[in-house]
Amino acid sequence: MLRYLSAVPKFTVTALIILAIVNLLVGVILRYFVGAITDWLDVDPVPFTWVEEVGELSLAWLTLIGAAIGIPVAVAFHAHGVRAPPARDGAALDPPFSNHALILGVGLLAAWYGFQTLPA
Repeated sequence: MLRYLSAVPKFTVTALIILAIVNLLVGVILRYFVGAITDWLDVDPVPFTWVEEVGELSLAWLTLIGAAIGIPVAVAFHAHGVRAPPARDGAALDPPFSNHALILGVGLLAAWYGFQTLPA
């Protein structure tokens, strides 16, 4: 049961990729072809304001779920084939530690700036 449950994010990411591609194609068809046909026939245009929203939300969720899949196996935060320098005296230069420290620093900086912009 746990094996099936762990496959859900991968299926979700696959579905979101397909949704984003289909959404892009529908947006192009509605914008260029259907728009030109409705102008030529002088009828009301087909509303397609939802296309941009669906695309943005699907790509946002794709990014978040994809990061959740990649972080445990450390594929999102290092370049393949690039060797890190060996750690000298301590674990401070160890690549996983430095990656996590960098992520924590950027997150704290973003949170600090976010709290600075909150209304009083």
